[in-house]
Amino acid sequence: MTINNLSNRSDYAEISKLDFRDNTQLMLLSYGLRIVGAVLFSLFFFIIVQQMYPDDAIALESLITIKLVNVPDIVSIVLIVVAVVGVLWLHELIHATVFFIHTGASPHIGMNGPIIFASAIGYMNTRNAMMINALAPFVVISILGVLLMFVVPISLLAFIFIPTVANAAAAGGDFMAVYWLLSLPADTQIEDHGDVLIANQSI
Repeated sequence: MTINNLSNRSDYAEISKLDFRDNTQLMLLSYGLRIVGAVLFSLFFFIIVQQMYPDDAIALESLITIKLVNVPDIVSIVLIVVAVVGVLWLHELIHATVFFIHTGASPHIGMNGPIIFASAIGYMNTRNAMMINALAPFVVISILGVLLMFVVPISLLAFIFIPTVANAAAAGGDFMAVYWLLSLPADTQIEDHGDVLIANQSI
């Protein structure tokens, strides 16, 4: 169900809010989850790589080493930064695309300090659709990353492994949103302002 807030907002009352913008404790928790996620997902994807290449004895160090043969270190650094930033923008583009599919909202991607976010201001979405939206980038990019790790040369694995882990770690805020959404009634409508989620019910 898609509702244009501007015309129907008076029919709904706010019942809860997940505000990363004005809640320092919540923001710090989300960063903490990202750090923990970086460690756990590094190990998780490392195990997958080991299963993919059982005869190559790949060490975790080789998956976080970005040194390319015959390429200056600065170029390797620039390439990995571009890869990580690119995958984070892809993360938000997937959010925005799911918004468009569910609501018809024009995709909007913005930044608040170092945080990149997608939003659908002016629309409300169902609770279940929002959970799909929250998890979509993690699922899609993780699958894509694993597939690419299976086909790229071993010498380039780090350039797929690191962005894939970065995306999974960045999903810490999305996992928090899913936890919050699960606490809400199934018929709740959600406004997504990127760094603020507002839960509404009809009155």
